[in-house]
Amino acid sequence: MTHNAVIRYIKISCSIIGLMFICIFTVIAFQGYCGASWYAKSAELKSNVHTIQIALERFAGEHDGIYPPNTKLLLQEGYLVEFPDNPLIKGIQPMHEISFGDKPFQGCFTYIPVKIDGKIQAYYLFAYGFEKRPYRDPKDLFLDVDKDGKHDWVIIVVESDNEQVRSLMPSLEELLN
Repeated sequence: MTHNAVIRYIKISCSIIGLMFICIFTVIAFQGYCGASWYAKSAELKSNVHTIQIALERFAGEHDGIYPPNTKLLLQEGYLVEFPDNPLIKGIQPMHEISFGDKPFQGCFTYIPVKIDGKIQAYYLFAYGFEKRPYRDPKDLFLDVDKDGKHDWVIIVVESDNEQVRSLMPSLEELLN
């Protein structure tokens, strides 16, 4: 091998190694971006659930501690103008309510009113995440609210703020099974 051939071989090798490093760093950065985007959308979804929770608490505050039988009443009586935007499907539709056991739709929520002494004095409210998640086991990201051993795509559960009846509330597991 001539001296020029060795130098050319070294330059090509360095270029290939440099290109490999660039590719590796790009993949790592892309995975980090995807994970950060997922967590940002999940945080916005949790915030939107708290917006619905505040409307439920305002309703109960003006109705002698009684919560509505459904969340549509929050819209009808002006506690919410509309349900918050669904951050997981931006611009397509606002969040909407589904029944537990329905195929979970990303960004939807479930409202479960709880009757105590014949009146709706408590509730559970939770929201569903989505399958496009960072590279982790779903059991680390989603909750098993009915305790059947499988995750339910639920990322947040909130309950009524009524301390007086909290000890009387059945568990979420009891209500769902």
